[in-house]
Amino acid sequence: MPGARERMAREAVRRGRQRRKAILVSLLTIVFFTAAWSLLNGGDLLEVNLVADAVLAFYAALLLDAKRRRDERQVKVRPLNQPVQSESEYFEVIEASGGRNS
Repeated sequence: MPGARERMAREAVRRGRQRRKAILVSLLTIVFFTAAWSLLNGGDLLEVNLVADAVLAFYAALLLDAKRRRDERQVKVRPLNQPVQSESEYFEVIEASGGRNS
């Protein structure tokens, strides 16, 4: 049942997107509250805030890298039942994949 597999794949993508969003919102909330607490209490949680900032920056970098890889995969990968339409399309795929290996 190809339709069921496609639905399952879309559902998995949706759940993954929701999970990433929840993690990002949680990290942003932690950064905000540790910064506010640190400012209000004379720097008590400054180190915790700096660690939270670093974790947020690392997670954002991971998200951007994952998006870049997804976009790259969309350009490079095509279903087996869809052949290359033209020579120019072939060369676009080759260039997107980093060139031709001789």
